[in-house]
Amino acid sequence: MNMVTKINRPRRIYATCESQTPAGAVFIGPKSEWYPKGTVHDSTPAHDRELYRQMINAPRHWRKRIAIRNELRGKDIASACPPEQESFVDVLIDVANSDEIA
Repeated sequence: MNMVTKINRPRRIYATCESQTPAGAVFIGPKSEWYPKGTVHDSTPAHDRELYRQMINAPRHWRKRIAIRNELRGKDIASACPPEQESFVDVLIDVANSDEIA
């Protein structure tokens, strides 16, 4: 008999500060290494998310993608981004759990 174990996909968690972050999750805030610097304040969250996706997926950032996978793979990510709003955290989760080979 062949059994398949379902692996839960890491998720976004809403937390306004690191102290509210559940055990095992990583809080991403303005002081975090993975927080996007220089976001456009006149832009929408979805637009900022896509700019971050394009930046992080640029070939020259392959080392950064590897570092993200090494640190964040399989972990829930907490941030102060409202759950109903698109966020750069979605990009971090995608990169952290991708199968890209460097």
